[in-house]
Amino acid sequence: MDFSYYTQLATEMIGNDGKRNDLFSKMDDMYHVKWELPPALKSYKWIRTVKNSDPRDAVQTAIQIFSGLDPRIKIVPLADDDANKDQAETWERYLGICLKEASLRRRTSVIRDLMRSAILYDMVAAQVTYLPWQEKIAKRPGEEKRWKNARDEYGDWIVTVRHPKDVHVNYSDIVPEQILYVSKWKVADVINFYGKSAKELTSRVNEGNPSNLNDDIYIYEYCDIDRKVVWASGDGYGGGATYRILDEDHGLPFMPWACRVGGTTLDTDPQYQVSPLLAPIYHSGDWETVNIAQSLLISDMIARAAAPRHIFQGPGGEVVEFDYMTPGGRVDLPTGVDYKSIPVEPVDPNIPTALNLLTQSMSKSTLPRMMTEGNTPVNVNFATYNMSIQTGVAKIRQYRELAEQVTADICKLFFKWIRHNNSAVFYNDRSADAFGKQMILDPNALPERLNLSVELSPDVATDRQQKINAAMMALQLGFPKEYALEEIGVTDPARAMRISDKEKVREAMLQNELALMQQKGQMALQLQQSQIQQQAQVNQMANNAPLPQNPANGIGFDPNQGGIPAQMMNPEMTREMQTGMTQGGQDVGF
Repeated sequence: MDFSYYTQLATEMIGNDGKRNDLFSKMDDMYHVKWELPPALKSYKWIRTVKNSDPRDAVQTAIQIFSGLDPRIKIVPLADDDANKDQAETWERYLGICLKEASLRRRTSVIRDLMRSAILYDMVAAQVTYLPWQEKIAKRPGEEKRWKNARDEYGDWIVTVRHPKDVHVNYSDIVPEQILYVSKWKVADVINFYGKSAKELTSRVNEGNPSNLNDDIYIYEYCDIDRKVVWASGDGYGGGATYRILDEDHGLPFMPWACRVGGTTLDTDPQYQVSPLLAPIYHSGDWETVNIAQSLLISDMIARAAAPRHIFQGPGGEVVEFDYMTPGGRVDLPTGVDYKSIPVEPVDPNIPTALNLLTQSMSKSTLPRMMTEGNTPVNVNFATYNMSIQTGVAKIRQYRELAEQVTADICKLFFKWIRHNNSAVFYNDRSADAFGKQMILDPNALPERLNLSVELSPDVATDRQQKINAAMMALQLGFPKEYALEEIGVTDPARAMRISDKEKVREAMLQNELALMQQKGQMALQLQQSQIQQQAQVNQMANNAPLPQNPANGIGFDPNQGGIPAQMMNPEMTREMQTGMTQGGQDVGF
């Protein structure tokens, strides 16, 4: 089509989203706590601006609830057999690795930005870039090396979450048909990035319009099923001078965008077709009213603190001074001067009460204060506390679903890029039991249509406890363990079961080794005890044996009865050997 068609279409798309962008700007103001007093109140010197941060606290709490845990990616196997189930699990782990690597090269995680966009704007738009493809189609000198270095550092993927205010999408009843992204650049950056493609802009710079390379300029990136058109313009609303940069077929069988909008199609006004978390307190004016009430209350208290509290009447009263540095000091009044104290009027108690009602109204429209403050009120039972937490989680369920859908779209784009690039992907499996094993992803094995879903589990203590209790009851009723693990938020139940089985096998082997060691120890102890008993029996038998008879005893060896002396029987035998006793009568033991 003619280039003017795209510029006119861009102007129309931006104009259609005007009211929507006004709403998004108000959401940004509340999130960044940007607010000013009305002009009528600014004229008072004593008034002070006091801003309420409850809207930001509610958004931050909602983001943290659903971005604290890894997303659980689920792919339905292509067939009901072990090979296809293992393949589906391998794909799930690879997609999880891709999301983590894409988060490493960003300021914050992909999931966190997706949740923030869903909660704050009820719309999410993300671009997915595959670095191997960028390296393959590189045209400018040094660009190929640039993309390769980017791959080596943080992996193959770039996921860029765009501000919904800058993205304009024309939807049909089937898919997003046309996407326009508008961003502000410096003229020098445009020329450096696009090189020769930005020759129209370069020639205008050389002519002095724009006159400075540091001037701001807007880049329009249009994409549909077939075409990619890029041009520069002096303003961000579709008007002004335009400088064509690209106008070509992008050569992809898909658009590298993941765009989804929540809200409803029942409303015709764009500002009501989306329903961000903070929209109710903007449409009702509660936040504006709370800021005004807080400003008046605090300003009135400050003004009262500085108000006059003493009256001196009579000549010389103007020279009386109070000594505020000495506790319990005195004041000396000149003769004829009368002193009166002005009583301090208390703050109207209805003002804090009304302010509290307003903040409660905001909390009712967003999240319970119990969640945003993190403090559990005294004397609140668990059932009440749990109901309050679950009510808050239910309020942000629609934004979680939106972020889940976009995350699933991003994962599908990962596979679409790989299939289109038609090159095998080598990666290291970083799961707990893989120990960095190198894996190969065959692009020809990836189906064109994949039943893929993503679940973001809430990181809430009471929610985890309830899920664990429910899973235990389900197991008692005969539910499969895999289903129970899924319910408590395990991202890869099958792998968790395999790890558990391996732990059980190792534990059983360890118990067997311990039992064998105990058995050997008992046998050694029994053998030692048996040897001790045998030795004891030998010793006992030796102690109870009769003493040997001395052959030199008897009448024949008694000189008193006419026999010969005993020494003559064995001249070498001593008296102790003959008698078996010492001279003192002690037994010598032989």
